Amino acid sequence: MIRRIQVLNFRCLRYVDLRLDRFHVLIGPNASGKSTLLDAIAFLGDLVRNGLEDAVSRRTANFQDLVWGRRDGDVGFELAIEVNVPKNLTKLLPPEHYFRIFRYQIAVKSEGHGFRISSEGAHLMQESRQAVHRQHLLFPDPVLAPQTILLGT
Repeated sequence: MIRRIQVLNFRCLRYVDLRLDRFHVLIGPNASGKSTLLDAIAFLGDLVRNGLEDAVSRRTANFQDLVWGRRDGDVGFELAIEVNVPKNLTKLLPPEHYFRIFRYQIAVKSEGHGFRISSEGAHLMQESRQAVHRQHLLFPDPVLAPQTILLGT
């Protein structure tokens, strides 16, 4: 089960840190980022299955279209997803290494007229290690976006 999604500078999403439970509903006005959040997950699936070029080309011919604010120059986005490790797999590990969460994270940056993976990582964790920024009100003060969502950087 997906338990957490983090998005930084992807399409219309400046910063999202969403913890999920067994049932979750996305509600919001048109063009508020609901489909983009789901596309961030689909992007990771396309990336793992078919590679970066395919994941980008399925969405756009211009990499800057995938970057928040469509900025030029040395820009990019970061995506991270955390899933529960199945119990039958955690039992195979020694008790002192009882990992419950698998985290996959990636940073994609522009490079000249192209793009590249600038950072990629996979982590087995007992619990999520990054602080959660709880946002109680959307307006007038949204949560400030961090510099990075990548662990170990």
